[in-house]
Amino acid sequence: MPRVSQRVAEPVFRSVFEQVTEVIRAAKGTDLVKLHMGDTHVDAPEPARPEALHHREQPSYNCYANTRGNGGLRQLLLEKLAQKNGLPGLEPHHLQVTCGAIHGLFAAFRALLAPGESVLTLAPHWHLIGGVIQEAGGVPVDVDFYLPIAEGKPIREILQAALRPDTAAIYLNSPNNPTGVVLDRSQIEELAAFAVEHDLWVVSDEAYEDFIFCDTEHCSIASLPGLFERTVSVYTFSKNMAAAGYRIGYTVAGPALTERLHACSSRTVYNAPSNNQLSVVQALQAWEQWFPGLYGRYAELRAIVRDTLRAPCRLPDSGFYAFVDANAACERLGGPIKVLQAMAAEGVACVPGAAFGEGYETWFRLCYVSEHPKRLAVGLERLDRVLLGESS
Repeated sequence: MPRVSQRVAEPVFRSVFEQVTEVIRAAKGTDLVKLHMGDTHVDAPEPARPEALHHREQPSYNCYANTRGNGGLRQLLLEKLAQKNGLPGLEPHHLQVTCGAIHGLFAAFRALLAPGESVLTLAPHWHLIGGVIQEAGGVPVDVDFYLPIAEGKPIREILQAALRPDTAAIYLNSPNNPTGVVLDRSQIEELAAFAVEHDLWVVSDEAYEDFIFCDTEHCSIASLPGLFERTVSVYTFSKNMAAAGYRIGYTVAGPALTERLHACSSRTVYNAPSNNQLSVVQALQAWEQWFPGLYGRYAELRAIVRDTLRAPCRLPDSGFYAFVDANAACERLGGPIKVLQAMAAEGVACVPGAAFGEGYETWFRLCYVSEHPKRLAVGLERLDRVLLGESS
């Protein structure tokens, strides 16, 4: 028999989402308000829908595409990066189109990390980032960050305490999933200074840059003096085009680093889906016609959370999520899984906080754009019944 490597032979990690799925399947009835997935009930804008493509004008739509990305798409992105992200003067060789942000993040860590080097994963964080770093050969190190700095704790103090001899990079996600915290420019500058002082890479996940509901302006860390050379910025159209299934994102970095990202991308997926890149081009060209409506709709859904949910939570300044403090319910019911089961029995699904970093096991994340407004309101009422001990 062929030898099975230790890595292959290890038990498959059961993610929190698998636990959620199991609880949902075991729940009776089908009237479940699904607030656990970070996706949307909204259709993609008309220019981005498949039927809007004119294949007669795109005779090579069924063939391999440029492995670096569609030329028209990259030109539009250069304009966007200059106007919105403070990154003027870039050229196409600074960009790599990827199969969504997760592919861009994997390529970034694969390019930056030597085997066994560690990454400061600022928490609470996107639930898959630890696995992405591990698959790229690195070691994620959770750092309790976004809520403490929102309460005034010094950034340098937090990062210094977490620094290890093998630390090579920082994973930054602002606007943040799941807390909705948006770092202001001074906070980004403080983090940037720490990265320069300790010669660290920065991987900046900016998936939610277009959904900010407070007065804080989004600051791309790569726009700061001396940071572009040590940063990989990662973007996606999954969120701002309601098109998670299209799997189109992109990375921005210096030319030499982008060559490494291109090598990883072309050797794993070769090229991002041709048709979907064309759809993104059409949607970007009509951005001003449709995006304000999407933003307004999501703002209304956020307002429903603000006006309906009575359980303690952090109302997000950005993004799609509310981070709910379920500590009291966990104590009353016997832990997060028991609370999850009670939610499913009541007819609502959320994600336990263990997915988002150490120390957040008694928190839950709900996605407020995954259901229509009336369904969202029903789900929030059911959630209150569980978290406030009002279930029958």
